[in-house]
Formats: sequence, structure tokens, C-alpha cells
Amino acid sequence: MSMGDILVVGSGVSGMQASIDLADFGHKIFLLEKQDELGGNLRNLSEISPTHQKASEMLSAYLDKIKTHSNITVMKSTEILDFRGNFPNFQASVKTPNGTRDLAINAVILATGFQPYNPFISQGVRVWKNQGCSDLHRV
Repeated sequence: MSMGDILVVGSGVSGMQASIDLADFGHKIFLLEKQDELGGNLRNLSEISPTHQKASEMLSAYLDKIKTHSNITVMKSTEILDFRGNFPNFQASVKTPNGTRDLAINAVILATGFQPYNPFISQGVRVWKNQGCSDLHRV
């Protein structure tokens, strides 16, 4: 059974990879991003652990695949206004820079990102490292 047209919300690594994989299977993809550029948090990184690949190189490779894939429609600076329906028939109203658009879709993938984790400020505890020793301070 084909899932038909798919809305992918978020264009970080997960959203871009999901879009490419599903488009390769023949699904029509609407890749929606609220920012004016694709890439999500990948744009804020210098390299990817554990391979130390440059994040900019990874992003360029994803963008090249997305740009040339005939099954992927990119919608930047776009927000969801309304979502309705029942599986497998959904309707999403989106606000684009060119106005409002209704999308008939059969599935949705939410890939809306993450908040970077700072191990030195976590759950109300601040950690200071000084010359090999750590002090904890409750904030």
C-alpha cells in the first residue's frame, strides 16, 4: 500500500534524510521549513562527531540531493496554519511567502529539531571546571 504524498516538517538532518529516502521510493514530498534556509541545527555546527566530517560538506551534499530530486518540493519560510483529516487523508493549510496553500497529504513526519544540550548547565546544576576539578553549584 502506497502512503502517497507526505509532508515532512523540519529540514534538519532527519527531515532532509527522510525526504530523500521517501522520495527515492516514489513518494511526492513536501519539505516544509519555517526558516528561510534548509539545514536546521546542522548550520550551527562545524563538524559531525564521531567522523569529524565538516558540517558544511554534509549540508551541501543534502542540499544537492534535495535540489535535484523531482519528487521533493521545498517550501521555505513556511508555517502550518491548520491541519485536519483522518488517516490516510489529511489536509494541511500552510502559509508561504506567496500566500496560503492547501496540501492534500497522506502522512506527516515531524522532524522539528532539538535544543542543543550543554552539559555544563543542566537541570538547575551549573558545573565549573577549573584545573582538573569540578565544582557543582545549584542555580
